[in-house]
Amino acid sequence: MWPVAAVAVLILVTAAARFFMPHKTAFESSTETVRFGLALQIPSAVAIMAAELGYFKREGLEASIRTYPSGKRSLRDGLFSGEVDMVTAGDVPVVFASFERNDFRIVAAIGASDDEQRVIARRASGVRVPADLKGKKIGVQEASASHYFLDLFLMKNGLREEDVQVSFGRVEDFADVLASGGVDAFVSREPYVSQARKKLGKEAVLFQMPGLYRRLELVAVSSRFLKEKPEAVRRAVRAFFRARRYIDEHPNESIRAVADRLQGSYAETSSEWQGISWQVGLGQSLFDRMDGIARWAAGRGLVPKDRAPNYLEFVDAKILKDMDPESVTIVE
Repeated sequence: MWPVAAVAVLILVTAAARFFMPHKTAFESSTETVRFGLALQIPSAVAIMAAELGYFKREGLEASIRTYPSGKRSLRDGLFSGEVDMVTAGDVPVVFASFERNDFRIVAAIGASDDEQRVIARRASGVRVPADLKGKKIGVQEASASHYFLDLFLMKNGLREEDVQVSFGRVEDFADVLASGGVDAFVSREPYVSQARKKLGKEAVLFQMPGLYRRLELVAVSSRFLKEKPEAVRRAVRAFFRARRYIDEHPNESIRAVADRLQGSYAETSSEWQGISWQVGLGQSLFDRMDGIARWAAGRGLVPKDRAPNYLEFVDAKILKDMDPESVTIVE
């Protein structure tokens, strides 16, 4: 028979061994998969860093990443064409999509930016101040955050959209079009503004208006995927929380990583970065923003005036509430 002291030591050693053994999590034996569509824009940084730092994989999620030039394209060409299951996109393209379909859900907002959009013009076109844009040809991606900002920018400077020649096109083409004189100016954000400045050099004239439009970067998922694969969505959201913490703790490293991912400049990325608040959550203000964008779109004749979506139906906050109740402030 063992002495009582020896038995006590054995119990303590066994307990310690169990404590220090690697804790086996559920996903070690069951890996989830997701096809993720990433809009190449700075407010998507939480998702960009989750991919760059391997946080999806750490959460037991095999994420195949596809990139898109804008949130509008990540929705249209990615989510709605069936190429991907989840995407990042700004609030404006999400609002436009809501007038056409209801087979997607917003599961999180990951950033809010109030200094993202820029107007960049050619000095040779006679543009020195915003008022000089009157009568000029301005490029913009239709039904996008840039389109919304253009209207606000013109109104703020005593102009209307009717006072300029609006030319709709692809966001990734505008730097070349501006440099060749195809337009006098265009509205966009990084990395496209940096590309245009590089091509134009001293000919570039840049206008900013911080605070004019504070927009949200959202994560949208197909309703079917959310229903069939809620655990995959949950793991993606956990990866976002990890990435958000990393951004808070390592801002310079994050700026450099995002600038490299977007093939933009560190200086311009850093400048826009200062106007962004990083988050993983869902707030009541989302609905006010989306309702306001919807009214603007209807007033412009871009969507039906007699059909206003109920945006509560487009939000699924269950995963966030279960994970971090304080991150959800929606009043239902």
